[in-house]
Amino acid sequence: MGMKENGSGKKMYLLAAVIFVVGIACSIFFVITSSVFQTGERVIVPGATEIHLEEGDYTVFHEYRSVIDGKVYSTETALTGLYVRLLEKSNGSHIEMSPVRFNTNYSLNGREGEGLLSFTIEEEGTYILEGSYEEGFDEKEAIFLIKQTFLGEILFAVGTFVMSTLLSLILIILALVKRRNNKANGDGSSLPDMK
Repeated sequence: MGMKENGSGKKMYLLAAVIFVVGIACSIFFVITSSVFQTGERVIVPGATEIHLEEGDYTVFHEYRSVIDGKVYSTETALTGLYVRLLEKSNGSHIEMSPVRFNTNYSLNGREGEGLLSFTIEEEGTYILEGSYEEGFDEKEAIFLIKQTFLGEILFAVGTFVMSTLLSLILIILALVKRRNNKANGDGSSLPDMK
């Protein structure tokens, strides 16, 4: 009986290890295949730029430190007076844009930016991003990065990792408790008293 219980404990440890490794692998896969590593579209404002967008949620970042075609951009101050709008090229309809819900900043390969606006694309196609300053404001050039929103994908990957880790820990704790109980009750391997 002791050998059987010992074997089931080993199986629980093995199962916990497998779940943990699979959880890590899935989390890494979700991050790698997400939009985190997609470059996105970088445009210069003021001006109008055609961009191709797929269905999904997007964030417009103000890339206040950037380089395009060898030209260095540094616009850390607020873009006061700048109006931004997104139009569907085929019919000129406006895509509703709203301020980002969460503060999102990044620093990558000498580029730095912060999230400004978010929008949703219902249908893949060509769109026009327009940026223009209100009259009387300094028309300084700035870089915008339009990128698919990846917060949900990251949260899903983190959730997968956390759940697999918790499940593994629960299995290990159950195996340890079972082992301790077996030792406390006697594992059935001792010889009976012959008196």
